[in-house]
Amino acid sequence: MRPEASRPARRGSHASPRRAWLAAELGGGGAALAGIAVLILVLLAPGGPPGPSAAASAPRPPVPGALAVAPGRLPSPTAAPVRLQIPAIHVSTNIVDEGLDADGALQVPPLTDAGVHEVGWYDLGPTPGQVGSAIIVGHVDSYQAAGVFYDLGLLAPGNAVEVTLANGETVHFTVTSVHEYSKAHFPATEVYGPEPYPALRLITCGGAFDEATGHYLSNIVAYARMN
Repeated sequence: MRPEASRPARRGSHASPRRAWLAAELGGGGAALAGIAVLILVLLAPGGPPGPSAAASAPRPPVPGALAVAPGRLPSPTAAPVRLQIPAIHVSTNIVDEGLDADGALQVPPLTDAGVHEVGWYDLGPTPGQVGSAIIVGHVDSYQAAGVFYDLGLLAPGNAVEVTLANGETVHFTVTSVHEYSKAHFPATEVYGPEPYPALRLITCGGAFDEATGHYLSNIVAYARMN
């Protein structure tokens, strides 16, 4: 089945600027799994941003931001994020902890029915609400349904983002910008580099879909800042 065959309607719009479905097959004893939305993230290497070919190389974790926290000002560094809400695009979902896989790539939620509708927090970096760039990633879609970040590219400056922590605190962010970046020229320093304030990056796949490789060619990144 071709990707266009049964894509879901985008919320609030009937004209999608990008392909909604990803068609991929994984051979295994003759069995095939289609519709895997693979999120390829190029993480910041210690010596600076990777070159154009880095999408195929082993990524490195983001450079952590400064972790100095003013007493009583920011959430506890031991409180992990557990819930994400973005009212403008109807997102209300669980957050799961994710690190790096055996190849050094950023892990994403599993491609189960539940995993496609959850987001992953990079737990080797700052917690949302700490000084630095906290990273949350999610799938754009699968063959079965739109993913949790299907409408991420529709966010606009001023939209609210709320992250609930395990200790019950809610951290409030405001979207400052949304960008689409080619994976071949992903600005790792800008996306993953340290910030002197509590920042949040929401990331998914986007752009054109390459049927030859089974991957989207771009990433959508929403930048947000704590209120």
